[in-house]
Amino acid sequence: MAMQAETGHEGWAVGYVPRPGTELGAGLFRELQYPADEAVQFPREIGAGCDCGWRSPRWRPATLARWDPFEMTVSPHDETRVRHLWTQHVAEYHQRR
Repeated sequence: MAMQAETGHEGWAVGYVPRPGTELGAGLFRELQYPADEAVQFPREIGAGCDCGWRSPRWRPATLARWDPFEMTVSPHDETRVRHLWTQHVAEYHQRR
């Protein structure tokens, strides 16, 4: 699920898993990235991201999300939320310029 704006930004859903060696309740997560994360995974939290480096706050997915390298599969509800947050980011980015 990648989104592109005429302004050159590209956005997508981002998956997060607990950092190795931390307790689940610690709330310490890392972003899933290829090639380090080649195997299919099911992120505990997701968010919106942009190729400019921007990341939204994370949230727990409405239903099980799935990470395959280069692709996140999220529920329609979460996809709508990702699109909204990313679109808002792009608009705010260009208002500042």
